[in-house]
Amino acid sequence: MEIEVTTTESMPPREETVIRYLLERNAAEAPDDKCVAFENGTEWSRLGCLGAAYASANQLHTAGVRQGDRVGVFLPNGESFIRAWWGLCVLGATIVPINPVFRGTMLERVLELADLSAIVVDAERRTLIQEQPRAPRVVLDAGELGGFDRTAPGLQRPIEPWDSVALIMTSGTTGPSKLVTVTYMYFATGAGAFYEREGLGRTDVFLIDLPMFHMAALCYIGGSLLTRSGLAIRDRPALDRYWEIARDVGATAAILLSTMVTFLINAERRPAEREHRLRTVLMSPLPGDPQAFKDRFGIANIWTTFGMSEAPSVMRGACGVPGSDQPGYVGQPYSGYEARLVDENDVEVPVGSPGELMIRTHTPWVISPGYFGDPEATAKAWRNGWFHTGDVMRRNEYGSFFFVDRVKDALRRRGEMISAYEVERVVLRYPGIREAACVAYPSDGGAEDDVKVFVVSTGGQPDFCELLRFCHANMPHYMVPRYFESIAVLPKTATMRVTKNVLRDQGNSARTWDREQQGIRVTRRGIEGLPTASPGVSQASSAAS
Repeated sequence: MEIEVTTTESMPPREETVIRYLLERNAAEAPDDKCVAFENGTEWSRLGCLGAAYASANQLHTAGVRQGDRVGVFLPNGESFIRAWWGLCVLGATIVPINPVFRGTMLERVLELADLSAIVVDAERRTLIQEQPRAPRVVLDAGELGGFDRTAPGLQRPIEPWDSVALIMTSGTTGPSKLVTVTYMYFATGAGAFYEREGLGRTDVFLIDLPMFHMAALCYIGGSLLTRSGLAIRDRPALDRYWEIARDVGATAAILLSTMVTFLINAERRPAEREHRLRTVLMSPLPGDPQAFKDRFGIANIWTTFGMSEAPSVMRGACGVPGSDQPGYVGQPYSGYEARLVDENDVEVPVGSPGELMIRTHTPWVISPGYFGDPEATAKAWRNGWFHTGDVMRRNEYGSFFFVDRVKDALRRRGEMISAYEVERVVLRYPGIREAACVAYPSDGGAEDDVKVFVVSTGGQPDFCELLRFCHANMPHYMVPRYFESIAVLPKTATMRVTKNVLRDQGNSARTWDREQQGIRVTRRGIEGLPTASPGVSQASSAAS
């Protein structure tokens, strides 16, 4: 069963892709329509949005910002961020959004990579910037951008769909962070396809509560300008009041990440969860029982999506199609994308076998042209005419794709590829395990990987012998972890992705439990040297499985 999706495969004109021209078009055709509502109660009409963007652009220009410049925006979600971003779009400058909680070396890293002409900050973050040796010469207070000159600034040349609109910092979960160059075509093809497919228009409101330094939030804000959908912008998710907020802002569409979905499912029932207008929700990934979520919360349409900083909305998956109930389901490629799963030599793998996902598009400039200032990383990812995503997936006979792991998170043991994701799924079924992160640890011989799992548990450190027994009962022998380590909290990015490179780099310590040091061996025949389980523990492990 195929999901019918459509995107424009010819290059659309700048008036349908570039944010400045979209703001101008919307203000001319629907000046009084509400465009965006902020958490502080401020609302902007379409004409008000354009006026705010012009005023910001003129202040930025007075400070020396010109078309093509790279300008940091070091602000939390809200009115000041949007004012700064759209002002930069009007000038044809490139925004470099910076995580507002960055400090010290993390802040230094993005300043070093971006080589900014200027940066916009609030009072809280001005001191942090002034302490940085690589701070740009021009540091602007966000409060200065609300000027009174609302005339249209001139341009050196028209802004084109292939121009850079943003440089986005990658999450750095598998290695050093990089700056991804994002074009206006990225916005038009990514979120634009979703808005049009779902029929979102002038009567709809998209709830944005994900951080704006992340591509998902920026993409769906930009996409709303294409269809004149409204926006409700929040500083961050407030999950304990999520349904009340969705009701009060009139949201009809939203994005929910996995941790958000879990929280809402586990929360006590209350009237507000059925009093909202939400009809379309994007989830990444889908919950175990999406139909139960739809039934409880009254959501008509639930989709999952796969995209990344380098490529927008590569795939989208619907509930109820063959395979959609299987772990890792991400759906099928959007029209206009080609997708292949390949081995390390870019040779396509058979259906059902895991391989790295590589993609390309029929329309130019949809996928990022590269990593800013990093030609080596760009050449490594863009080779043989395809962008290599670094994600291992498999494909079923219906053409649906399933996420398996990141290439750098995939382990190889005894000739077999091991998915860290699959190991974590098993470990998380053991009683008391709240979170788990599986990483590769160099084997004693150096040619293969040993499996190490960090666990966050309730009620103290788990019995690792019994956890080992549970793993052996629920996975092939070659996947069974050698090392376990209990940890208070997993290191994560601001978007709640585990930074596995941090876990890998810290190595083993006195806290690490090593089954081989305990005299325990796991073979195809079974486990040798494992103490006999107590009846109580065996029953608990059996119940978990």
